[in-house]
Amino acid sequence: DTFFTFAEAKEVLSRYLKAAEEERKAESNSSEKMPCGKEMRRDEVAVDAVLKDALLTRDELATSKGSEEFSMKKEEIFSRWQAALQPCHVIVPAGAPKNLDVSTLKVHKGTCPPVKISVEDRFGGRKHITHVV
Repeated sequence: DTFFTFAEAKEVLSRYLKAAEEERKAESNSSEKMPCGKEMRRDEVAVDAVLKDALLTRDELATSKGSEEFSMKKEEIFSRWQAALQPCHVIVPAGAPKNLDVSTLKVHKGTCPPVKISVEDRFGGRKHITHVV
């Protein structure tokens, strides 16, 4: 029931990726075996099972089931994360104070409907009517 801006959601994902990377490094340092496999580049991240389920399509999940190691570029993860989020909007009443707690308002699913503003002249340009639809 909490909604985030994309910047906040990206920050949450960044913290998750950083914690997962630190955990993976700690596990590889504590194991006595030499790490096998190729080293990942700086812009790539090891994708765990939770992220696989959240970010990959059914076809990609089917092809990656057999492989334990799976990595993606950070920008690809962020773009898929953004696509997976559900858009929502809140309509703030006119004259609301700037420090209004938005979480008390009703959250509507989907994107905000388009607003059309038109001006109509009457009486030879002396009267103007503004329509907001």
